[in-house]
Amino acid sequence: MPRWTLSDLARIRGALDKSAPSKGKYRNESFVYNSRRYSSKLEARYAQHLDLLWKAGEILWYTTQVPFVLEGGVIYRADFLVVHNNPENGRGNISIVDATGVMTQVKANKLKQLHDRYGITAMIYRKDGRLVSFEGVAVTRRTAPRSIALPRPA
Repeated sequence: MPRWTLSDLARIRGALDKSAPSKGKYRNESFVYNSRRYSSKLEARYAQHLDLLWKAGEILWYTTQVPFVLEGGVIYRADFLVVHNNPENGRGNISIVDATGVMTQVKANKLKQLHDRYGITAMIYRKDGRLVSFEGVAVTRRTAPRSIALPRPA
């Protein structure tokens, strides 16, 4: 029966105990803005944009990670629910915004379910700063996950 040597275990431990921040499935890094942790820099940048709109009086308020229950017990968490200021009628218009760099098939399906069940068209905040409808965003094919090459036992 092959056995691991101490040097093999040290190499494995070194490969697993990286001091660098962990990256998400799609290489996104979490980011802290205004004492709140966001799952990506893009999401934090949109929160900063919303804070500027709030200070300018264009939005009344916003909240993050709002859950919507869909068919089959599926839950979609919207990155942002934004209430826009509408001075004409004194009420706010509501929009759902998702800050995403990668549109997966799972997310596209959830957004279609959200539209079918609640009549809500989610907007996608893109890397270039544009807000587009989820229907206009192409699905990105997922590649195989990267793995750590472990040494073979002697």
